[in-house]
Amino acid sequence: MKIKFSGWSCSSKFCIVQEVQPNDIIEAVVFKIEQAIPCTKITNVIHDGRKLNKTKSFECYGISDGTLIDVQTDTEDATSRKTVCMGCSYHNLVHLSANVARVHETRSHFSQEATHASLHQWMQKLNPKDQTKIIQFINSASDGLKTRFMVCIKDMFEVYVKKYRNIEYANLIDFDYCELLNELRCPVCCTKFSLHPHSPITPIQLCTISDKHYTCHECVSKVKCCPLCKGEIHTQAVTSKYVMKLLRASKQKIEVYCLPTELTNIDIKDNQRPFAHGAFCNVYKVENYAIKCPRVPTIIGCDIEDAIIHEIFLSRPMSHIPNVLIVYGGIRLPTYGMSIVMEFVDGPSLAKALSDDTILNLTFEERLEISLGVCKGLGELHLAGIVHRDFKPANVLLKKVSNGHGYIPKIADFGVSFLIQTASATAVQKLGGTVGYDAPEVADGNTPSFQSDIYALSFTLYELLTVHRPFIGLKDTQIITKYTIKGERPKDWSIRANNPTVNILPDMLKNVIEKGWLPTSEDRASIGEIIYAIRKTINSDYKSCARTLWERFHYSSRDSSYEYDFIDKYNTFELLAIQEIIKRLVIEDSEAVQLLLNNYAWG
Repeated sequence: MKIKFSGWSCSSKFCIVQEVQPNDIIEAVVFKIEQAIPCTKITNVIHDGRKLNKTKSFECYGISDGTLIDVQTDTEDATSRKTVCMGCSYHNLVHLSANVARVHETRSHFSQEATHASLHQWMQKLNPKDQTKIIQFINSASDGLKTRFMVCIKDMFEVYVKKYRNIEYANLIDFDYCELLNELRCPVCCTKFSLHPHSPITPIQLCTISDKHYTCHECVSKVKCCPLCKGEIHTQAVTSKYVMKLLRASKQKIEVYCLPTELTNIDIKDNQRPFAHGAFCNVYKVENYAIKCPRVPTIIGCDIEDAIIHEIFLSRPMSHIPNVLIVYGGIRLPTYGMSIVMEFVDGPSLAKALSDDTILNLTFEERLEISLGVCKGLGELHLAGIVHRDFKPANVLLKKVSNGHGYIPKIADFGVSFLIQTASATAVQKLGGTVGYDAPEVADGNTPSFQSDIYALSFTLYELLTVHRPFIGLKDTQIITKYTIKGERPKDWSIRANNPTVNILPDMLKNVIEKGWLPTSEDRASIGEIIYAIRKTINSDYKSCARTLWERFHYSSRDSSYEYDFIDKYNTFELLAIQEIIKRLVIEDSEAVQLLLNNYAWG
């Protein structure tokens, strides 16, 4: 069941939804809220005017799904704007970005040094000219105006989340979930440990000092001494009891996260026919859900079930992103085994829309809007550290706009996607992509990356905008020879349409698509460059996000430093907030920039 917790923290009111079980202890859930709002200490929990004993469970008080519970904190100054605390806005920052992108820790574990390094890393993703502009902007905004700057960022987070995020699908701020991302892998090669009875990959105790120092079986032979404590390596392979216990507990946590109890009543009728098919699955419609079921029924603990849980595990925390398909969770069905419960999209895939007259009937302007949505969705995945791995028109679903004009694109199918920071290079290379959309370096056996997603995106945009299908009618070997080995690229930039408004693709879009499918990954366009080109084509007066921010303080930027003068003026949570602004610039998120600059506090 889901319960809403509402209270005051520093200078703002918060409302956080937590998914709990009736027998959960109240104190444990309170601790999660304190992690989500690291500046807050909850003193009392109140329901219907009654103070609850935090050591008891929710069912002791008859609390049901949808209940609103008030919490009292030790920081309840709700009116002051003389100071602003970014720690109490951390939950909005998580919702704005993605749960999966966050390394959640208790408030005492946030590292200033790590935050500095991360901020520099994100700044490097901007081109050099934009880096200079943004450093000048932040220095100017911080020069005697730090509190005002923080107020504007805090307000932007709150408004952005309400306006551009599906908060009802933000599947908790789940700290246990994020911890699982790292604890299930070998710290040396990132291979995922497995308790699978037929092909287990067990953690091996590395040294004689501690069973918490471990690696996989293959990596033991690669080290001469324990890199953590310099201790002597075990002469015999000894299974780490500590990590085995952790793995068993983690597996249980994953199942609780991926198999929410509210989906257990869903069922598929015996004679029901699927409305869509995939390579390994059928998709059925039940009420307003789409149920993705494996064609070969799964059994508990089998490889197929593990793969399905992986897809849920990765995609469910992204469900609050508008251009990503909502995944509600998983369910075990009697006939099919483990299946995925998703939102039902009342429209075709982009691949099907390209093969019939759907895209041909759209204006060039409507195609641009779909292109922008596709790029925004992929950009959010990349900010979250997710490589889609199999991006193509078939994995973009088109949801009809409520007014009947145009479509909202939804990126789907995370079956072979992975988190870049926890991926095993060996395992990822074995994952399947699609011939034609696989970048040359991936076809050569290298690890997929954000740049290989950009390669696939460029071909997808070419097809969407021009309705030319370069791979249709060719065998896989012909596609590989022509496009992957010889490096040929489509040359017809005419726009096919039943009611043409534009005949040739504008040069700005043509140039950025050509840059996106370059053979060498490091030379390809960034997602921000592609989004900028689309926005500029939609509106010729459009200015880049970096330029817009810089011009806001142009009067003081001329004398502003090009160095990171601001970095020592802010605490960790304030730097995390500034970093989120930089991330918005990386994907050319003009909506975030406008909300930031339109704040009344700037004066």
